[in-house]
Amino acid sequence: MGARTILISQPFALRQQKGVPVYTKIETEIIPHSQEFIEKYGVFEKMGYKLADRKNRIKTDYPLDLHNLERIIITPNGKGYLSTYFLDFMKDFNVPIYFVNGKGMVESCFMPTYFKKPSLIVKQCEARINGKNIEVAKYILTLKLESQGMKQFIPKLMEAKNLDEILYAEAIAAKLYFDQWSFPCRFNWAGRHGRSLNANAVDPVNAILNLGYGLLAQGMSEILLERGFEISIGLMHYSEQNTYWSQLSFDVIEPYRILIDKEVKQMVKNSIFEPDDFVFSKNRSHMVLKDRPFENVLDRFLKVLDPLEKNSLPMIRKIEKML
Repeated sequence: MGARTILISQPFALRQQKGVPVYTKIETEIIPHSQEFIEKYGVFEKMGYKLADRKNRIKTDYPLDLHNLERIIITPNGKGYLSTYFLDFMKDFNVPIYFVNGKGMVESCFMPTYFKKPSLIVKQCEARINGKNIEVAKYILTLKLESQGMKQFIPKLMEAKNLDEILYAEAIAAKLYFDQWSFPCRFNWAGRHGRSLNANAVDPVNAILNLGYGLLAQGMSEILLERGFEISIGLMHYSEQNTYWSQLSFDVIEPYRILIDKEVKQMVKNSIFEPDDFVFSKNRSHMVLKDRPFENVLDRFLKVLDPLEKNSLPMIRKIEKML
């Protein structure tokens, strides 16, 4: 299999077979009961009992091209087996394995060891003391406002003297940006309402945005790790209480959120997902996609984000020089 990203949302096995890493899809085939069986036991159905389905497991093996493979993503519906021999291959070829939840956020991951630049990590820490993070934040958010067509807010951003003022100016621009959005009433769109409320989306559009932004941050994490950054040290987003392991990634994705925004609008326009494709989580705190739509939406996002590294490297190199 020569795919750059493998998305797993069904029973599977990741293992070694004859010295080669193999992804095995496991599908279940329902075998109809024979007429003889129905005649013999059909009386139980008339009594209100259900005859158990006959099932056959079909396994299809796909040898992996590790020179082309960049990541493996396992969704909540991906249940299966992962061998330590397979992990050895992933370590040798620096291929991460992500386990995402229904929101598209990385709950856990297998992350091969990346090269760290101690001098760069020290600069990240110092930037929060010497004020260089302020200049980096203004640079990143200027790119974001330009991408959103919100250039009129850039002067206010440039006047900001501290991080709170920077984030306030960005929040005002974000409100106007999202206030311009509209969708058919069946999507129950009421805008974006701040980071804490957005994280637990109770309408389809916000749920899909969260999924896309989570995948965007995941892709950016890979790029930053390859450059030697410590992604737990943010320049705008940082908190000792923050549970996200990739705070720097959420800083750097800001100019590229527009990629997700445009794709979500296109998916609504083309009816790629509908409100009926969602269910509430068990505690009813947020909405999640059902199985098949979840896979379709993830696949579209991954295609949109394919050129992320090429497009973001000039910005990342400039940030390195600014630190």
